[in-house]
Amino acid sequence: MRALFLTKLAPFPVKGGENIRSYGLIRILSKIFDEIVAIIGKTANEDFRHYNFSNVSFCEFDFKAGSQSKLYKRYRSKFTLNRELITHIELSVKNIAIDVVFIDYDYYGQYIPYFKSRGIPVIYGTHNVQSRLDFQMPAVSVKNSISLFTEYLVNMFHEIYYFRKADALIAVSKPDKRTYARYIRRDRLFVIPNFVDEDEYYLPGITKGDYVIMTGNFIAYQNNVGLHWFLENVWKDKCFKDKRLMLAGISSDISLEEIKKESAPGNVEALGMVDDLRPCIAAAAVSIVPLIHGSGTRLKCIESMALRTQLISTSKGAEGIDHEGSIEIADDPQIFREKLSDILNGRIDHTDKAYEVYRKKYSLAPNLEVFKCILKRIGVLRA
Repeated sequence: MRALFLTKLAPFPVKGGENIRSYGLIRILSKIFDEIVAIIGKTANEDFRHYNFSNVSFCEFDFKAGSQSKLYKRYRSKFTLNRELITHIELSVKNIAIDVVFIDYDYYGQYIPYFKSRGIPVIYGTHNVQSRLDFQMPAVSVKNSISLFTEYLVNMFHEIYYFRKADALIAVSKPDKRTYARYIRRDRLFVIPNFVDEDEYYLPGITKGDYVIMTGNFIAYQNNVGLHWFLENVWKDKCFKDKRLMLAGISSDISLEEIKKESAPGNVEALGMVDDLRPCIAAAAVSIVPLIHGSGTRLKCIESMALRTQLISTSKGAEGIDHEGSIEIADDPQIFREKLSDILNGRIDHTDKAYEVYRKKYSLAPNLEVFKCILKRIGVLRA
């Protein structure tokens, strides 16, 4: 059997939540199908062989080329086919009979009818309810508020109009699934949560440090707003004066420099982009996810569970993760401070339980079985 995987992301190198999810989905496909053609965004990392995909052919496409700066053209592009991409797809699968198409991420629902008209089943994978994220983004002016609301309406219409046309739509959490259930048939809705491969998160010999870590892409407003909330309301407490807060991930160093222009947070350092965040998370005493905006589930939570680092999060940060009480939840700053202090002083440790929950629900193996069930439901695999 053969599959076509289509994503605007460039999953290599595998850094950050978006890339990790796309990479994981390719891993799942590679364990089911004999051959996969993966059309991905342009990447600086050319050595795909490092990722051990013997049955995957990667074909890069510059999804950013020809992107329109004018709003109406950008909106229109979400409802029309890119002829260059269609040509690229047709050349990539020339003389290959494709059994299923997996469209991963962002606003490419307009390609569902193209494949369906050719008799090919389509699975559409989401990373979050993107339109909901657009609606949550804070406005900086009246004009910006109108622009954000228009963006939200356009994106929501795209989701409502196109996503229901897929044979199966995959949400990353039960809350996201409930959102989609308002306009998509329930028998076409499935959940595959964010997950990571257990073998790739086995890091023996790591010694625990005494620092607190927050990881993520700090260009994303959710992480920036969450960081500001944490520094202003939690980290200023005197009980943390001998502890370090480490920020790691894209633009974390830039975000810290911007914060220092207005205040002087103590004992905070930023690593910027890191080649491999796993050792940083594994060696941390505690991982924090102080988010107050977002959708979907945060892979940083799953990574902490897999690496046996105790996690404390707001409700929004841990949204969609069935952690069975292994993640400490605190939305009130005072409670967040108290729980963080308890973790740092060894009075709270749910890491063994979190790891077992991870293995049972958020590792590759159980989600591979879920994906096989989806393929059986839409008739790609025999029941």
